[in-house]
Amino acid sequence: MEEDKNQNESYAEKFEREKKEREEKFKKLEAEFLVDLKTNPRYSDFFEGYSQSSVEHFAERFAHHKALLLVYGGYSLDEEENYITKYYEKGEELIWDIQQRKLFDLQIKWRAEQIKIPEIEICIEFEYWEKHIKSCPFITPITQDEFELYMAYLNDSSYEDIFYWDYYSSDYQDYEELKKFYFYLDKHEEYYKEPPPWYEFYESRTGLSALYLLPDIRGTKEDFYFHLYYEDKKKREAEKNKDIPKVEVKYEYKDNIPLDYGFMQEFVKKFEDEDTFRKYLGYRRIIEMEHDDDLAEARDTLQYADRIMPIYYNKNWKEGIFEAAHNYEKIKLIEEMPKVYADYLFRLRTGIGFEDDEAEVRTKYLDDLIVDFKNEILEGRLLNGEPADFNF
Repeated sequence: MEEDKNQNESYAEKFEREKKEREEKFKKLEAEFLVDLKTNPRYSDFFEGYSQSSVEHFAERFAHHKALLLVYGGYSLDEEENYITKYYEKGEELIWDIQQRKLFDLQIKWRAEQIKIPEIEICIEFEYWEKHIKSCPFITPITQDEFELYMAYLNDSSYEDIFYWDYYSSDYQDYEELKKFYFYLDKHEEYYKEPPPWYEFYESRTGLSALYLLPDIRGTKEDFYFHLYYEDKKKREAEKNKDIPKVEVKYEYKDNIPLDYGFMQEFVKKFEDEDTFRKYLGYRRIIEMEHDDDLAEARDTLQYADRIMPIYYNKNWKEGIFEAAHNYEKIKLIEEMPKVYADYLFRLRTGIGFEDDEAEVRTKYLDDLIVDFKNEILEGRLLNGEPADFNF
């Protein structure tokens, strides 16, 4: 029955299912390998000579790469399929830029106390919804006009802005930094963070950069309560510790364990079987080629292209190949975007969610971060003689 069900899948559904299965397998193996590295006594003597913190970092890195090797290693043999699907997959990521900007506009208005959002009580919760934008319940769905504006951005923008900006930075809801960028006329005098290129295009077409002029009323209030809480905490800790003699902590220096591939290779040779060591050598070659040979990547892009791409005159022939490959990737992405938007609308109509088990993730996030921030604000409210609520 399951096989018959899979036969009726659309391309997008099959792609999502297989992607999810690989991700689940990867996470499971990564967790198993990490437990083994941390608990198996056969590694004890080897790790003894290194600092504990660096051993933990190494274990996480090694478990990650070993899981990658086992789950995705074979996919390097099927490069053509990867080149066919990667533009659709990139489009699936980028379409959520539209919602990120809508969320950011709501954050500005919420901080200025122009609107209320039932799901938001304190500023930092916008960071949660940034990471889970696909599940955000208070943003309206992407309209055709919004999609067309984003398509205009893709057509108007450089390859680097489209493909590389969010690789290095993805702070879509960083209110302080984005507002700082807008107000600094001479941006060489102080560090600032570049906004998403999409935001600048969006503002140029909508005029909504004027929202930056709105005051941060809510953030200022929260800062006041945080200050009261931390000042009181500092006083209480000083009073508690005033009669406790300071204990001199003896620190035994140990080298940090290396994280480079050469060291990992020696580790694999020492602790893994011959077959895994052989696979690691091949895996390392692939990783190093990816890191060191961008030209090979551009060549492969053109090799698997579904059309002939012109290579324009360039004094540097390598740059000419890069330009041709980048032009092709941008063309393919723009061609895939309507399919991505159609699948987005299909999911909306059928009620298929965009993110798995969002409620569980939110609960964990609340436990890890937001609850602490909320409690500190409420304590600050009490210290100021005010009710322990968020009605301020």
